[in-house]
Amino acid sequence: MPKTRLLTALFCLLCLLSASACDDSDSAQTVEKEKYTGVSTDFESGAIGRVVRNAPQNWDIYLAADNGNADLPDSYRNWWYIKVEDFNPGTEVKLTLKNRGWAYYYAPVFSYDKITWHRFDETEVTASDACDEGIEDCFLEIATDRFVQSPVYVARFYPYTTWDMYAYLDQIEASPWTTITTLGRTSGYGADIPFIKIEDPSVDDSLKRAVWIHARSHPAETASSYMLEGMINQFLADLDAGLDAAKHLVFFVAPMHNIDGVIKGNYRTDLFSRNFEVMWYRDDADPLYLTEDSPVECRLLNQKMAELAQNADYLTGMVGFNLHSSNSPVDTPAFAYPHFGDDPATYTAKEISLWKKSLYLIHLITQEYGFFSAPPAEGGSSFVTKYYPESWWWANMGDDCLAITIETVYSKGGMDHWLTQDDIRDLGVATTLALYDYAADPSAWGKKAISAGGGLPRLGVPNEDVSKE
Repeated sequence: MPKTRLLTALFCLLCLLSASACDDSDSAQTVEKEKYTGVSTDFESGAIGRVVRNAPQNWDIYLAADNGNADLPDSYRNWWYIKVEDFNPGTEVKLTLKNRGWAYYYAPVFSYDKITWHRFDETEVTASDACDEGIEDCFLEIATDRFVQSPVYVARFYPYTTWDMYAYLDQIEASPWTTITTLGRTSGYGADIPFIKIEDPSVDDSLKRAVWIHARSHPAETASSYMLEGMINQFLADLDAGLDAAKHLVFFVAPMHNIDGVIKGNYRTDLFSRNFEVMWYRDDADPLYLTEDSPVECRLLNQKMAELAQNADYLTGMVGFNLHSSNSPVDTPAFAYPHFGDDPATYTAKEISLWKKSLYLIHLITQEYGFFSAPPAEGGSSFVTKYYPESWWWANMGDDCLAITIETVYSKGGMDHWLTQDDIRDLGVATTLALYDYAADPSAWGKKAISAGGGLPRLGVPNEDVSKE
């Protein structure tokens, strides 16, 4: 299996190089070659728009929308990941990020080997005054003499490529609790979509509760992959220890939904500029399976989801996680999107039931992690008529599946430092521990009064429809 994954990864890299060679978008190829020298993106998830070299060690870096598609919203200009070379280590290098799709300040990351990553210090990253007014003329300037060798890789946030995923799958495949298969192939590069099942097979299915998890529908939301590692690591460790609470759960995991977009270096879409998150098209008269208008990748996940929705072997009350990462102000903690509310004049009994379950799980995660945003006073019902994954779960299982999006963040997340990969994994650990408490006491789901005010302030959180679009 590891060899197969290596061959798949090499195949994906060849696809990437081929696509780059044919790309006629507004990219660095439109820039005079001598000005572009010193910055490249010829590696997986590498991405940038236009590059201008102002001086030997001074570059303007212009962000581009996915696939160079000018029809996409400004907010799709976010992910960038470059290799910088042709400079003298130990001397100042300047990179000015322009044409940004978001005005939020952040501290990017750098690495010499694409494995060990370091954050820039806030003293090295300056935002223009225009950023206070919005994205017009908003730029970030990185000025540093910290690079000790050339080349150096610099990115918006900690990358997490298919190579990282395959390396992680190789680690966990050795576990006796783990089975790894494939769901099918992507619609662009034809890459395999891995699928993971984790359980203690000696425990009868009738004693287990199912947990569905998928991540990376938006390919550059890499923090969701680190959270997922934390969830799985804790679950496997607890199965190894014979923890009863772990033995009575089964994880079904699609770790990388939009593999093509990850390989290409897109932010939110696949090779055809499709946003998978809003394309779970169902026939309302028969909503179990998605229509052919949905991307292949969504339909492949949907086939497994449909199996779970119809599976009467497991305990009722499954949980479905949709993992994402959100652009937000520096101090916004991770947050969730619960649905509905508790007003009986507005919501049905089943809708109120789902709301209470969601608040209880959020409460448990907050207790375990600490750095989690309070839920909103009300979640609303707009998602019901949309085509999100949670909309599909609701249409097919109602309140018998607690389907919820958890949004990790890129910056400080309520902590006193910029988030590390381990900080994000710790959120995954906390979520698995919260699941144990949640699953252990179904009587608490609708009876315990969990205040919507618990947790850290919900700062700068967009509503769900804005976030998913």
